[in-house]
Amino acid sequence: GANAVLANDIDLGDLQAAVGSNDVYYKGTFDGQGHTLTVNYTSKTAPFYRTDGATIKNLRVAGVIKTTGRKTAGMVAITNGKTTIERCTSSILLWQTSGSSWQDNAGFVSEGRGEVTIIDCLFDGSFKVDSSANEFGGFVGWKYGTVSIKNCLFAPTSLEGSSVHSSSGTFCANSVNLNTCWYTQTLGSAQGSAASADDYANGTLADALNAGRADGPWTVKD
Repeated sequence: GANAVLANDIDLGDLQAAVGSNDVYYKGTFDGQGHTLTVNYTSKTAPFYRTDGATIKNLRVAGVIKTTGRKTAGMVAITNGKTTIERCTSSILLWQTSGSSWQDNAGFVSEGRGEVTIIDCLFDGSFKVDSSANEFGGFVGWKYGTVSIKNCLFAPTSLEGSSVHSSSGTFCANSVNLNTCWYTQTLGSAQGSAASADDYANGTLADALNAGRADGPWTVKD
């Protein structure tokens, strides 16, 4: 697979561009180098559609994804094989404008197939639901394979809609392997450990997420 780095912040505007397709899987390493990719998707559902053997790291995704259906996520629509997401931030607004029943849309990965590992990642975006759609995941929509989430924080800006909590999970809509994961608000079922705004601001939460690592990425919230 092709490896790539993001050299600057990029705003795609209304360009409906993503990496991969239903038939083309991204298999390389994508290093955002701390930069932000901003999207305004109305026909695409994630910056990376399908991955297999991929690593995505040091990337922040912001903007809006408006969707009427499934397979929508802040990073990857569908993972296959082994996929690792590390030190990434999803600041996306996931806006479900219509649709009903289960969706599996999520902050990072919609359908977690194969072996998925998410480490040192933050969701500080929003969920908005204008319909009766349900079954969302803060990080992963639905686990079909093995999903491990470690040293991660779910700290949404807002959760809007009468059905947003229905059949949803704070980190995943079904069962998930969590290790040192925290939340400031629940999305549906509580998963992980609760943290207060004070914990986020005074460094207590950063210490917990760094878990004794001197080079841990977590710092006090600005």
